[in-house]
Amino acid sequence: MTEFAEVWLFTRERLAGAWEDLDDRQLRWRPWRDAHSIAQMLAHVAGSEHYLGCRILGRDPHATPEDQRLDRAVIASFIEEQESFPFSDEELTKSFLSELLDRSAAIAREAIANPTMEQLQREFRSPLGPTITGRQALWRMAQHAAYHTGQIWIYRMSPEFPPASD
Repeated sequence: MTEFAEVWLFTRERLAGAWEDLDDRQLRWRPWRDAHSIAQMLAHVAGSEHYLGCRILGRDPHATPEDQRLDRAVIASFIEEQESFPFSDEELTKSFLSELLDRSAAIAREAIANPTMEQLQREFRSPLGPTITGRQALWRMAQHAAYHTGQIWIYRMSPEFPPASD
């Protein structure tokens, strides 16, 4: 297992611990009107892994309409704030998010497990705009879930965070 893969796996395990015990209402909660929900953050993490993983592997990130939406989830309303998020609140259920994260994890695992020199040197546009290499994408992929895991725990500590439904 590469060091990238070890860090990615560690951060993904921490992410799972931050959200898997939440219900749909908690996943959709926002601390203020225009804030991202935990559900949107999770879809964004999945979108990031899809975006970076497909490009590292040299795959078409827009092969299907669902791939297109997942690819946009890394950018829409997070980086390009005026762009609508590609998934509705109603779609972002716990089971749907689990499927998205499983799907993106499969791509990430393949990209991060044993990348070739060609994949590490492959250049493409990052979600933020600058050109990056596959190696730089792996650094980003390995730590990205950790960033949003911290956000999720901050949300959960809010006095206004809803209690679990019975």
